[in-house]
Amino acid sequence: DPLILARLELQLSNAALEYGRDLQVGRTRPDKTHRLWHIPVAEFNGVELLQALASDQEVSKTLAALSPPHHEYRRLRDALSHYRQLALLGGWPTLSPGPFLQVGDKQPDVGLIRQRLFIEGDLVLDISEDEHTFDELLKLAVERFQVRHGLQVDGVVGPATRAAMNVSVEERIAQIKLNMERWRWLPRDPGERYIMVNIPGFQLTAYEQGKPAMVMDVIVGRDDRPTPIINGQLHSVVFN
Repeated sequence: DPLILARLELQLSNAALEYGRDLQVGRTRPDKTHRLWHIPVAEFNGVELLQALASDQEVSKTLAALSPPHHEYRRLRDALSHYRQLALLGGWPTLSPGPFLQVGDKQPDVGLIRQRLFIEGDLVLDISEDEHTFDELLKLAVERFQVRHGLQVDGVVGPATRAAMNVSVEERIAQIKLNMERWRWLPRDPGERYIMVNIPGFQLTAYEQGKPAMVMDVIVGRDDRPTPIINGQLHSVVFN
């Protein structure tokens, strides 16, 4: 039926346009949702996309090319798949408030911490003689967790580490999706040599040929004087 085919064509074209726009420029406009965002919004050419899809024999490659090319975006996409699988399996246990725990301590909570870190992959080998005893392998797992979450790396489970462990798998999935959206807002080609500052991580990374060449800690703004999100060309360096 030509009418049904025409409707199907319109629906497919509309879906392709929405999918392409979401991947190329984001599902939301950063200048409408983030008051400190000062990077120009990219333009989306829907006609060009539809023409490419209509003429390309490998549609999947054309669609795949719409995603941000950044390595970090691909890692987030892989992490999203991983955490969705963890959610289907029920996530991880919640820890109750408790004392500081470190190597040598023996508490019922240690078994839950061991289970929590094993599920997410920080505890690689769970071969303890007593699951309720805090051993060296568990300390290493706690340190891996602390590194990943920007916590003080001491191998001790205190209030901050407990709070991070109690963030649900659903909240982690939401965080990953939000950060994937932020990557869609960024310029696609920063060049062969560029600098990127991770504001919440207090860290600057210099890239050569797309690979990290130097990493250093930096000072960023405060709540009353936050750092704006910008991009531009570095033209001078002041040594103080």
